[in-house]
Amino acid sequence: MGKFLIIDDSDPDIKYTSTTGWSSESLVGPDSNEYGESVHISTTPGDMMEYSFEGIGISVYATLNNVVSQGQPDIVFSIDNENPVSFNASSVGDGVVSHILVYQSPVLLNGTHTLKAIST
Repeated sequence: MGKFLIIDDSDPDIKYTSTTGWSSESLVGPDSNEYGESVHISTTPGDMMEYSFEGIGISVYATLNNVVSQGQPDIVFSIDNENPVSFNASSVGDGVVSHILVYQSPVLLNGTHTLKAIST
């Protein structure tokens, strides 16, 4: 049987690269639904998050803030530099919405893989 791991956005194995810097904030507070009570934010095109993992798949969940009034995030995901997939938040309502599945990989061959999320 496989195992599931929860990796927080502040995990030291996640590499954040940026031209202007990611914002790591604890805006969510102790009563939030966020695992680890933190978020990473970037609105700069080209900013990237990279995470290497071993297994057959990965899912990414996020908190979205006022998608209807502020617009949806522009982000693409790829595994092992293959087939970039754009996130579409058209079905998400306004307000702060937590635990939204923003990316789910296809089933992969068991092994080491690299997930990249790039702001566009």
